[in-house]
Amino acid sequence: MARVWDLPLPHYEVIAALWRTETKRWGEAVAGPPWVEPDWKKRRKDAELAMATTVSVASAFTKSSLEPLNLNVPVVVTPYGFPVGEFGPRARAPTGPFTVLSVGTHDLRKGTPYLLEAWKRAAIPGAELHLVGPLRLAKPFVDRYAGTFRHWPHVPKSELGARYAAADLLAFPTLGDGFGLVIQEAMCTGTPVVTTPCGGGPECITDGLDGWIVPPRDIDALVARLRSCAADRDGVAAVGRAARARAERWTWRDAGDALVRALES
Repeated sequence: MARVWDLPLPHYEVIAALWRTETKRWGEAVAGPPWVEPDWKKRRKDAELAMATTVSVASAFTKSSLEPLNLNVPVVVTPYGFPVGEFGPRARAPTGPFTVLSVGTHDLRKGTPYLLEAWKRAAIPGAELHLVGPLRLAKPFVDRYAGTFRHWPHVPKSELGARYAAADLLAFPTLGDGFGLVIQEAMCTGTPVVTTPCGGGPECITDGLDGWIVPPRDIDALVARLRSCAADRDGVAAVGRAARARAERWTWRDAGDALVRALES
């Protein structure tokens, strides 16, 4: 019997190594005990992987996290489909202050310290940084950036579309994601995304055409992209329209059909 194991996140060893690295780099930002995958969970995941005849992932980054294991089964990459029906295109480009939005959990793995530092260094006059989602960083560290951003711990999903549409840019500087659904949600509304290769960015974005991909942990590159976008809002809006067009070319139906073909082959 064929057994397909769907892996939505990078392998736990890669995530653990990421946390160790970032804890050394941003020790003052750590809130709570270090991230550790419980032994029982690792045993279960290892057993499930051992039974698989095929592994299914949504991004090349997740596939790369399995390479040290030297698997003897195929690993197929099928990007998730864009939720074009759930997140419609905005009627017009945003007006008012240049606004950058970041949605999701804000912690070390998501690269939030790099975003906060880049935003502070960019020092774009009149611009606003909006963080939506739980902020899981130590308060003394966050206080260093007090007054540079606005934070909403929770926004109902029914309101997220309007949040995306009102922003010039979505920033998702992740260091290790299986995909990152917020990339697709923002692109569906016509809001372009700046992200890293450490997730589903390369599957969704052609750099400079319908979004931007910057190297992970590269604060200078992120500063340069933020300043460039703030200086050319019309150009950013055009990239956003290209993002919506790309979303329409890869819906969940397209993704489902592609996954079936990949598994059949």
